[in-house]
Amino acid sequence: MSDFADLIRALTSTNEELRIPNQQLYMQKEAENPVECMANLLSILNSDDFHDITTHCFIYLYRITSVISAQDNFEIIPPEIVDLLKTVLIKYIQLPVSQNSVAIRHAYLILQQFVIFFTTIQPAGEILEAVHSQIQTSNQALAITYICYYASIFTGTDNGEAIFQNLIALFLLESSSTETFAEQIHLYMQLLKLSPNVFEEDLMNRCASLFIQLINSPKPGDYAFATALRYFKDSLKMMSEEEISMCAPIIVRLFSVFSSETALDSQKLELIDNFVEITKFYGVTEIIIENLEEFGQRCIAFIQKCGESQSELIENINDLLTTLCEEDDFHEKLTELFTQYLESENLYIASSMLRILYPTGYILQLFELLKVEDRYIVENALVAIEAVLNHHFEKETELNEDNLLAIFKGLYEIISDEYYELALKAIATLLDGAVAFKLHDFIVSIAQDVLQILSSYFTVDSVHLAAAIAIACPSDMSDVAAQISTRLLESIENEEEHLDGLNILSLEGNFLRCMDDSMKLEFMDNLIRLTEKYPDIVTSEGFGFCIKAVGQNMTNFIDIVMPKLIENSSKDPAIACDFNISNSDSVMAFQIPGSAKNLVVRSEEIVEITNSIKNLAKFIKVVGRSVTDYNKELNTVVSKTLYQMLDKDIRIASIKLISVISVAFPETAAQYAAYIHSFLLGSEDDEDGCVAEPENVVRMKCLHKISKLIEKEAVPIEYVSAIADIPAQIINMCAKEIIGEINNNSFSDNVYREYLDTVWETLTIMKSIENRNHEIAIIAFQQCISALEDNNLSEHTPLFDIIRAGLLADFLEIVPEYEHFDSAFKQLTDGMMSTNENVRQLSLYGFGRAATKLDVKEDVLDGFLSILAGAISNEDTKEENYALGNECGLSSLCLILEKRITVTGTANGIEGYIQFLANNLPVYRDDDESEIVYRFLYNLRNNSRASQMVRDFCDQLLTSCENMDVSSDIVSKTIQKCQSA
Repeated sequence: MSDFADLIRALTSTNEELRIPNQQLYMQKEAENPVECMANLLSILNSDDFHDITTHCFIYLYRITSVISAQDNFEIIPPEIVDLLKTVLIKYIQLPVSQNSVAIRHAYLILQQFVIFFTTIQPAGEILEAVHSQIQTSNQALAITYICYYASIFTGTDNGEAIFQNLIALFLLESSSTETFAEQIHLYMQLLKLSPNVFEEDLMNRCASLFIQLINSPKPGDYAFATALRYFKDSLKMMSEEEISMCAPIIVRLFSVFSSETALDSQKLELIDNFVEITKFYGVTEIIIENLEEFGQRCIAFIQKCGESQSELIENINDLLTTLCEEDDFHEKLTELFTQYLESENLYIASSMLRILYPTGYILQLFELLKVEDRYIVENALVAIEAVLNHHFEKETELNEDNLLAIFKGLYEIISDEYYELALKAIATLLDGAVAFKLHDFIVSIAQDVLQILSSYFTVDSVHLAAAIAIACPSDMSDVAAQISTRLLESIENEEEHLDGLNILSLEGNFLRCMDDSMKLEFMDNLIRLTEKYPDIVTSEGFGFCIKAVGQNMTNFIDIVMPKLIENSSKDPAIACDFNISNSDSVMAFQIPGSAKNLVVRSEEIVEITNSIKNLAKFIKVVGRSVTDYNKELNTVVSKTLYQMLDKDIRIASIKLISVISVAFPETAAQYAAYIHSFLLGSEDDEDGCVAEPENVVRMKCLHKISKLIEKEAVPIEYVSAIADIPAQIINMCAKEIIGEINNNSFSDNVYREYLDTVWETLTIMKSIENRNHEIAIIAFQQCISALEDNNLSEHTPLFDIIRAGLLADFLEIVPEYEHFDSAFKQLTDGMMSTNENVRQLSLYGFGRAATKLDVKEDVLDGFLSILAGAISNEDTKEENYALGNECGLSSLCLILEKRITVTGTANGIEGYIQFLANNLPVYRDDDESEIVYRFLYNLRNNSRASQMVRDFCDQLLTSCENMDVSSDIVSKTIQKCQSA
C-alpha cells in the first residue's frame, strides 16, 4: 500500500521529471487492472496515515467508478471491495465539509453513481443511515442532494409510503442555509414526479416560501437561487398543462421578486431569463394572464425603479414581455391594461408602459401623446413609436403606405430643437423599414420633406436620412446627391464645427454611389483640391469611404493621393522628452521594453497615422497593381510602421496593409509574411538596443494574418515549412511572459483572456499549415504538444490545458497516424471530466470526431458511448455555463452512434442512447453542433435498419423540437439540407 501511496504522491508533484513517468505508470496500471487500483485507493482512504493524498485518491477513485458506472459494469467489483467502498464512503460522508470539501463531494458523487447498486428492497442500509445522519449537519445540502437521487427508487418499494412521508418531512425541515433551500426545492421537484398528492397548495406555498427565503437570506445566494430556478424550470418542462396550472402559487410568488428590495440585480436577471423560457411551456401564460394586473403592476413598478445602471434588467424584462406578447390573449390583456391608463389620463404610467409594450394596433393613437405638454410623456411616445415600427418590420408585417405617410407626417410636425433627435430616430426607423420592403413610391414621396429637414438641421443624423434615400432610389437621387455632396464639401471648407466635416465624409460614399462617373470625378477633384488647404482630409476615416465608393476611377488620382498617404503613414510622431506632459488628455505615454526612455506620443497624430495606413490599404485594394511604381515606398512604410512605431493601432493597421499588398502583388506575399514572422518574435531596434515586442492584441492579429498568407499558393512551401515552428514558439513565449506576470502578481482575468485569445490563434495557423501540407502540420502539431509539456502551468492557469484540448480536438481527427495517438486520446477522455468549461467543451467536441477515425469494433464503440454519456451527465457540470459543452458532447455521441451503425450494419441496441438524447434536447445554442444531432435523428428516422420503435421515437423528437421556438429554425434548415442532399 505504501508503494501505491508513493505513486499517488508522485502524481501530485510539481517536478515534471518525477510526475510525468509516474503518470504514465499509473495510467498503465489503471488501464490494465482498474479494480486493483480501486482496491489500493480505498485502502489508502480507509487508513488514517495518508491525509496528504486523500483528495487525489478520491479524484482517481471517482474516475474509475465513473467508467464502471457509465458501462453499467458493477459486477466486476468483488464483494470484499464493495464492502470496503461502503466503509470508506460512510467514513467520509460523516466528516464536516470544512475538513476536506473536495473529498467529501467526490464521496457523494460516487454514491450517486452507485445508488441503485447499493440499494436493496429494504432501504434502511448503513449508507442511507449515514446519509440521513448528515441532515442536521454542515453537510445538509449534500445529503439532500443525494436523497434526491434515490427518492424515486425507494418510493416504489414495500416501504415506499413511509419513506415518502420522511421525504416530505425533509422538504419541510427548517434551515438557514441558502444551499439547503435550493436542494429542498430540488427534492420537492423530484417528489412532484412521484405523486399527485404533492401538488397540494400547502406544499406549493412552502416551495414558493423557500424561493423567497433565498432572496431574503442575510447572505443572498446567487448560485443557490439560479440552481433552484433551474430545478423548477426543468420540472415544468416535463409536466402536463394541468400539473403546471397547479404550480400557480409558486409562479405567482416569484412575481414578488421583481419588486423585492433585498433581491440582487443578478437574481432578478436570472428570474427574467428563466421566465422567458418558462413562458414557452403550456399553461404558464394562462397563469400570468389570470394574475395579469398584479404582474403588470409589478413589472411597471420594477421598471420605474430601474436607473440607467440597470439597463440590462430593463432590456431583459422587455424581452420577457415581448415574448409574452406573442400570445394573443396576453397581448390583448396587457393592451387593455395600457388602454385603461390611457383613458384615465394617467399618461405618466401609460407612457412608461410604452417602454415595455408595443401596442401595434394603437400606433395612430400614440400621436395623441405627442400633443401633451409633458416632455417625459412625449419622449416615451416617440420611443414607443420607434419600437412599434421596429416590431412591425422585424415581424415582416407590412404597414400600408397611407399609414406610413400619416406616421411620417406626425413625426415631421414634431421636429423641433427639443425633440429633434428622438423624432429623427423614429423617422430613420420608418425609412429603414420602407427601404427593406422596397416601398419606392413612398420613399420618393417623402424625399423633399427629408431634404427640407436637411436644410433646417444639417447634421450627421439628417445626412444619414438623406443617405438612406440615396441608397434606396439612386436613379432618382443623382442630382440631389450631387447637391448634398457639394454642401458637405462647403461645410468642410467653412469649418462648420457642429457638423464635424471630416467624419461626415463617411456618409459621402452613399451619395457617390448615386452619381455617374463624371460626377464622381468632379467630386473627387474638389475633395482633393481641398486637401491643399486641409491636409487632414486624407487622414480622415471618411476619405477611405470615398476611395471605396469611387472605385476604379481612383486611378486618375494615384500620383496625387499616394504620396500624401505614404508621407502621412510613415512620418515620425512627435516625441516629447518631458514625461510630465503625459498627464495631458491629448497625449499618451509608451514605455519601451528594456529601456528607461519614455516616449510621449500625441494621440491626434496616432489617429492620423493609423487612418493614413488604413486609407492606403483601401486605395491599393481599389486600384490594385496600378501602384507598382510605389512598391519601394510601400516596403519602407511597412517596415517603419511595423517595427519602429510602438502604438498597437498603427501596428494592426500595418498588418492589414501587408495583407492587402500581398493580395495585389502575390509575388511579394512571402516577403511580407517574413516581415510579420520576424516582428512576431520580437525585432531589435538598433538605435536604442531594445526589443519592441508586440502587445497581445497585435500578436493575435499577426498570427491571424500570417495564417491567411501561408494559405496563398504564392507563398512557397519552403516558407510554410520554415514558419511551422511559430505556434510552438508562441506557446513558449507566452509561457515565459505568464510566469513573469504570475511572479509580479499581475496575472488578472483580463490578462488571462488576452493570452487565451493570442494562443488560440496558434490553432488558426495550425489549420492553415494543414491546408497546405499534411506532413508539415504533423511536425508542427508535435512541436506544440512538446511546448505544452515543457511549460506545464496547470497549477497557475488552465490556459494551456485549454490549448492542448483545442489542439487535440482539431488535430486527432486528421492525424490518426500520430505516434502518440492513444495517449492523446486518453487526454481528451480526461478533459471531458474537467470542470473548466473550455477544456470540457473542446474535449467533448474532439472525442467524437477522433473516435470515428479509429478502426475499432462494436464493443469499443459502446465503451466510448458510455464514457461520453457519463461525461455529459457529470453532476459537477450541470450549471448553465456548461451547456455548450454538453451540446458538443451530444453531437459527438451522434457521430459515434453513426459509426456504430456503419460498423455493425444495424441500428439495434442504441435505444438507450436515443432516450438519453431525448432527455437532453433541444440543442440550440450552436447551430453546427445542433445540425449534427438533428441530422442524425432525421437519418435514423428514415433508416430501414432501425426498429419501428426507434424510428417513431426519432420522429416524435424532431417534431417536438421543430415546434419549439428555440430550436425550430435549425431543425427546419437541417431537414431541408437532408432532403436536398
